Amino acid sequence: MTSTIPVYQQLRPDANYTYKLIQLPRNIVSHISNSNQNRSSSGSILNGATTLDLKTKPKLNSVASSLHGVDDDGENDTVVVCTRDATFKLRQNNHSNCVLLMNSRRIRHFTESDSGNGDANCGGGEDSRAGKQDEHDVLMGFSQCNYVYELTQIVGSILDVVPEYHDSNNKNTSRVQVGRKYMTKNELAELSPCSPIEFEKIYTESCLCEIATSANQNFTTSSSSSNDNDNDNDDCKYVYKLSSDVVTQILHTLITFLISQSKHESSFAIPELNLVDNGHVFAEWQVSMIEAVIHKFTIADTETTSNSTSNSIGATDDDQQNTNTPENSKDSRHLRLNNHAITNWFGVQELSKLDHGWQSGMTTVADFLLSWKTALPSFYNVPLDIAQLGGHYYTTTSATSATSASSATSATSSSSSSTSLLIHYVDQSSLSQDIPTRFKQLLQVQPSWKYNEFVACLQPVLESGKKVDSVILKYGKKKRIKRDQFLVCAR
Repeated sequence: MTSTIPVYQQLRPDANYTYKLIQLPRNIVSHISNSNQNRSSSGSILNGATTLDLKTKPKLNSVASSLHGVDDDGENDTVVVCTRDATFKLRQNNHSNCVLLMNSRRIRHFTESDSGNGDANCGGGEDSRAGKQDEHDVLMGFSQCNYVYELTQIVGSILDVVPEYHDSNNKNTSRVQVGRKYMTKNELAELSPCSPIEFEKIYTESCLCEIATSANQNFTTSSSSSNDNDNDNDDCKYVYKLSSDVVTQILHTLITFLISQSKHESSFAIPELNLVDNGHVFAEWQVSMIEAVIHKFTIADTETTSNSTSNSIGATDDDQQNTNTPENSKDSRHLRLNNHAITNWFGVQELSKLDHGWQSGMTTVADFLLSWKTALPSFYNVPLDIAQLGGHYYTTTSATSATSASSATSATSSSSSSTSLLIHYVDQSSLSQDIPTRFKQLLQVQPSWKYNEFVACLQPVLESGKKVDSVILKYGKKKRIKRDQFLVCAR
């Protein structure tokens, strides 16, 4: 037996309301479910962990881009939805279907009486003229939607709009940097299409920090920033991105200082370094700048941190209340130098020098390894491997990058002939985030690539789980030259 449900369409929609459809992915649905559970159990949202933030990317000038994110979304993808640890792009999907938003309602339905002449028992009154009155469940359409919004998870990014901080010998810090905005960390977090956890991670990896600036410094701030800081001009703190030269100088000085304190191979906490008391060592930089470099090139020592936590169980409630603030908990963590990140930084900085001066295109791998070792602080002895710089270089057997890489591949088979290999720098920032475009750019650098070197340059833009060989065969060709050696070239 089939049942029918009457469907009606409201002729005059309510002009005070506009309805939009959003298709929610499973992780967003579970996120909202957790939010409702937290509300029912505690009566409020805890620490904002289950909130949904709707952000709109500001339309900035051409100087602005994004840090650690693909900035090729286009004009229409300007709205993102952020949870505590994930970012979703809002996309409008148009369709030609007739989609009605309906409510289930119970309405009264009037039918004429079966007796046309009426009945004396009915009284001959108004009820008899109305006929029979029934109630039915119906669907009432109150709005029509011609499109639906879809949420796609993306990698969060920080707006690259803050100025760059250079050393005291560079005038770029004191003068106005065209197209840059001076803002606080909170302002940058609100404008960036990024979740809070992603923001803190990118903020640390990009070596961003708030630097106190003098009131008489010439700044071109936005109207909102200038108005908010009218009463606090004596100690204005704005977010800067430390330049590579400043990061290298601070990192070199920091490692030298840790070696003098015998802490370079053990764990340490930032308060133990007494950065303020050791101002003669770090006189050129503010504490926030040093801490930014420390957080970028260290990893948490979980064993020491857990031991310190267990030892603090016997502390009084007042002591724990004073030490368990977010700032203190982050600074009191025990850290250890990340040797891989440090050597990689110095190696890339040395590689970037190959494109300048007389040594451009004339440096062998052996000479570069020597320069790399010399760039490290004295007595900082860590193993170096050219393979860890993959994605930032390629090798040839002659000064011209157009030389066929087949002979270069055969040269790598023996350690004696490897000294004749020439190394060249690949600037990742100059490559496109689009896979086909980057593929063409790499083949323009040289027509034939060693497989491992090409994959390392292509890997940063590949999605997780995507096969590299399928991408290579789609846009180029993989050529075997030996049993376990391959080249990548154009079709």
